[in-house]
Amino acid sequence: MKSLFFKPFERYSGTPLLLVGLAFTALGIFMSYAFNARFDGVLDFHTVESVSWEQAIKESLIDIVSLFLFLYLAAALVYKRTRPIDILNTVLVARAPMYLLPLLNVNNYMTQAANGVISATKNVENGAEELLGHLPFLLITVLVLLAAVVWFVALLVNGYKTASNAKGALPIVYFIVALLLAETLSKVLIHFFK
Repeated sequence: MKSLFFKPFERYSGTPLLLVGLAFTALGIFMSYAFNARFDGVLDFHTVESVSWEQAIKESLIDIVSLFLFLYLAAALVYKRTRPIDILNTVLVARAPMYLLPLLNVNNYMTQAANGVISATKNVENGAEELLGHLPFLLITVLVLLAAVVWFVALLVNGYKTASNAKGALPIVYFIVALLLAETLSKVLIHFFK
């Protein structure tokens, strides 16, 4: 069971992973639109007042393309015969945990809680009481966000290592650089195409 959630790339490849990845991408785009969540960077998740279909599709595609480009380059440096489909499958499947995060914003609850915290910090008289009211939800949210990001990165690392036959420390350095460059490119492109 552990291998299915963290190392599916060792068990499955090709078309099955691609279909699962595309299904999660479609679900993620829908969830982004339905629950007003933005994935405005490879590693980023925010809730807002509203998200359009165009914005949800655009951000998801930019994140996928940015991550694919740099992860494929890093993998090709490690193993010249890395197949692009294996890296694409890695990117698509690894994003699945992130696509579950919009559920935190059912009925715009996360957005309202964040706005409540902001107003609580400005309200000297009743701010502490309002802040305490949002604290349990915010603590749970932080834990869920951290778990999703760790799961996302673990899936990315495992898929990258499987696709590139990576061994040793240097491929991990390439991976970290690729992830940071993908985050930067996605931010720039999302800002440029807004």
